[in-house]
Amino acid sequence: MTMLFTVNQTPATPAVAMFSLLTLLESAGWTRIGDSDGSTYRSTAPWQLTTGASGAGGLDNAYAWFVVKMPGCNRSWCFQRNSATGASTSRYWRVKYSKGAGFVGGSPSATRVPSATDEVVLLGAGTDASPTMPTLLFVTGDGTFRFNCCADSAAPHGFLAWTWTTTIGLSGLMLGLDPQIGCPAEDTDPYVVYCHGVADSAWTKQALQFLGASVAFWLGTTWYPKLNTYPGPSLMCFIASYSVYVAEMWGGCYTNVLNTKDDLFPLVAYVYLSATPSVFYKGISTLLRACGPPGRSRGDLFTITAAKDGVYTGYSTSSILYQGIVLPWDGSSTPLI
Repeated sequence: MTMLFTVNQTPATPAVAMFSLLTLLESAGWTRIGDSDGSTYRSTAPWQLTTGASGAGGLDNAYAWFVVKMPGCNRSWCFQRNSATGASTSRYWRVKYSKGAGFVGGSPSATRVPSATDEVVLLGAGTDASPTMPTLLFVTGDGTFRFNCCADSAAPHGFLAWTWTTTIGLSGLMLGLDPQIGCPAEDTDPYVVYCHGVADSAWTKQALQFLGASVAFWLGTTWYPKLNTYPGPSLMCFIASYSVYVAEMWGGCYTNVLNTKDDLFPLVAYVYLSATPSVFYKGISTLLRACGPPGRSRGDLFTITAAKDGVYTGYSTSSILYQGIVLPWDGSSTPLI
């Protein structure tokens, strides 16, 4: 793992933040295969998008879009900005994901994104010709949030992006591709996909009862080979049992008695279906960890394998029902909230 970081940014607009993510992904080896500033479409370099601002070459224009492809395969993401322009309008996006075919079809143009035969619309609705864009970055206004992202330049090329509102520190974006380990050999897409932008429910634990055990419900989605689809959402949980009781360790345990440090637990992903049986094993996250003790604050740093390589995000509360997780950090910076 060779993780690259862009952290502690205060972008002028969400479009600038998304351009920062594009730049980081390209630095990590992802390939841009198409883009548009809303006026000019390009399918080859030199690319049209050169900035996150508005105007020629900018991402902050009506219907501007880009597609990026993972190194060594056709796994791809497609992002398209909202049609409205002006202050606080670039928080709205339509996001698509392709696990294998890539966005090489359709009728791409200055205002229309390409299609993929296996695409799933993670956020938004409508069609490529007539898209609708809900909130991806839940922010209080332009320039009022911190933006952080990281991307692994080595296989399996996971990445994450998240925001905190300035001064208050509420989470407002949950975006990324989380490689899983321990997946069945038949799984052709061993990742959990995050694409969510609701105020402070991103990167936080929420209680869900399943078979008498308290598990964590995550607004992600993941491939389920048996159904040949993305049924979504997925579950991420940590469960520990004692006798006939279920002991919830996430956010409810003490520091480790052997070293007085916080324990960080692995998160297990499940596929959730609206059927019976409804939950199926997916894998184990490689980028997210659950924080055991309560009362931690956003921006608290952790040592996972090296100093300052983990950062806490999520609720700052003593309630065991709402606790945060630890995400990768750059090993040197002090997080800005």
